[in-house]
Amino acid sequence: MPPVKKLPKDESVTVTLSRKDLLKNSAELATRCHVSHRISTAMTANFIKMGGGSLHDFTISKSTSARHRKSQITDSAN
Repeated sequence: MPPVKKLPKDESVTVTLSRKDLLKNSAELATRCHVSHRISTAMTANFIKMGGGSLHDFTISKSTSARHRKSQITDSAN
């Protein structure tokens, strides 16, 4: 059997997420991994900056993270 040639992968990946989904899903992950609000907020901000986004386009704070987390926990309980 001849060897299979692997195609080269692109160096970057483009992902499109809504602002709300990004914050909500990062809060969900932070809850599951027992990450603090401060670390969760810092990680989310870093993902936005790494993706070329502007933090001015997002409402991101520790209190926003806490609200999304509380909402996620309430939704999971129902």
